[in-house]
Amino acid sequence: MFQEGLGGWTVVKQAGSRGDVVVGTAGKFSPVSGRRIPELGVDCRVRGRVAVLDTGSSPGSYVLYQEIRPVTGDVLSFHWAVVNRAPDFHVDGRTMSASMGANQQFRVDLVEISASEWFSVINEDLVVNILPPETVQTIMDAIGRSSGSALSPWQRLQYDLSPFAGRKLLLAFRAVGTVGQIMALVDDVRIRNDGCTSKNGDAPRTEEEEEVREVVVVEGGPDCADACKRHF
Repeated sequence: MFQEGLGGWTVVKQAGSRGDVVVGTAGKFSPVSGRRIPELGVDCRVRGRVAVLDTGSSPGSYVLYQEIRPVTGDVLSFHWAVVNRAPDFHVDGRTMSASMGANQQFRVDLVEISASEWFSVINEDLVVNILPPETVQTIMDAIGRSSGSALSPWQRLQYDLSPFAGRKLLLAFRAVGTVGQIMALVDDVRIRNDGCTSKNGDAPRTEEEEEVREVVVVEGGPDCADACKRHF
């Protein structure tokens, strides 16, 4: 269900970045760097097609984002994994620039709808950091290194969007690598609401609101048959 590419999402690359954000297949090789994309686990959501933020062999910084407008009860979830071929992570908490020294990280943020400068000061348009790069680093450190690269198992994250109900925001997946290749992988991005509330919060969702947008990531899970899910 990710067959049609990245429709509905926006890709931003810092000037001079030679990698790319593409669609790849788990278990096969990245179209950018030729590195193998880790296999997905056994899960009814898995379709094998994932979003790949791949710096390749050159320094670069990349963003994959989409506008969202949560309602009360909305829960964001997604799967992520990272392949890091640098000796270590170098998390620069100030910037996602690939031209200001060592900076090796993957993070997921909600940012202001007006955000336009992705590669300067992180906090300028930041609303909340959903997946901290330090968390990614801790997981990578725990698994150690193998064959010159660290590869995280697929992780699933859930985040309550209720505090941001009614706000137009940008959901942004962001990766930068200046020390070595980093390949950040994303799948099954969805917003789910058990209350089945509409955007005005007091009526059932319309068919249009429940429509699945087949772009980045489409998996499922134990709740694959549940209603009131918006895929992205």
